[in-house]
Amino acid sequence: MSNLPNDNAQDWTVQDVIQWLDSISLGHKDDLIQKSQWNGQLLLEATAADLQEIGFTGLQCKKILRELQRYKQNQDDGGGGGGSTAAGNNSSDNLLLLQAENASLKQELAELRAMVTSLQKQVTATGGSSSGIDATRRPATTIHVAGFCRQAVIEQGAQTQVLTVSMGPGDVLRAEPGAMVHMSYYIKMDTKTSSGQGLGRLLTGQGLFLNEFTYVGPPGTADTICLTPDFPAEIVPIDLSHYRNKIICQRASLLASGPTINVSVEFTQSLGAGFFGGEGFVLQGLNGTGMVFLNARGTVLKKELRANERLIVATGNLVAFSNGVQYGITNMGGGLKNDLF
Repeated sequence: MSNLPNDNAQDWTVQDVIQWLDSISLGHKDDLIQKSQWNGQLLLEATAADLQEIGFTGLQCKKILRELQRYKQNQDDGGGGGGSTAAGNNSSDNLLLLQAENASLKQELAELRAMVTSLQKQVTATGGSSSGIDATRRPATTIHVAGFCRQAVIEQGAQTQVLTVSMGPGDVLRAEPGAMVHMSYYIKMDTKTSSGQGLGRLLTGQGLFLNEFTYVGPPGTADTICLTPDFPAEIVPIDLSHYRNKIICQRASLLASGPTINVSVEFTQSLGAGFFGGEGFVLQGLNGTGMVFLNARGTVLKKELRANERLIVATGNLVAFSNGVQYGITNMGGGLKNDLF
């Protein structure tokens, strides 16, 4: 808290609290403190319910209470207050590691460290030099997106994939609650219900609410937001303009999209497909123009069907299909034994 006028949090003014929020990367929420006129005394006495009541999300409440606990511990140990700030310097060692709320990404960090150590040992054993080798670099796919962002990069992690989206002035991105790992100071988050789509989102496995991120930085600038699924998954980018502006997915497939994408309820084409197809009676339709990012477990395979071609897919393995594909069930052959086992 060395940046604050007074290291004693009980004496903080409303502006001191706002400055502290900025130091823990929550400066974009300063309007909540300004409206509620919270000073240091109110902040120290706050519970998660108090913070949610004035507008903070569940994850933001956890972060604030965690940083306050760290501050109190530092005070008990005789140190100053503990903000969560980081800045680079002129040295070559400017590595910043961010703790994501997803436990899977913590595991990924541990595995990456083990990977670095293993690679360094292999280089040493072969008589080579480890200089110039970035062992932590993960394979990445860069996608140039028109409409709601500048570009998107999908990185491969040990447990799940990570989507980093570059945004500029006026760009708007929608994502599912809990998907955001970190974002720029100039990206503002607003939680809302999608107009006229709330029931459809619930029926198709999405939440009633969604998060809308808007870049509000000065003209000529750009910065990033990082998203990840809440389970080990592969991120699948799909440009709806290549599929007549509509695809049909399994429930809860959508991770992120632009504001021009609508979620609709799609029903299976037969009772048998609903009972035995593995996806249920209700599917998720994504309609509109632009790019969508889906999340799916395991490794995703893409298959282009020829005219009148039929493909048998094992139950539960269907992720998405275009509007021109007919989906049903079929008998595998071989009698009752194959049907049951």
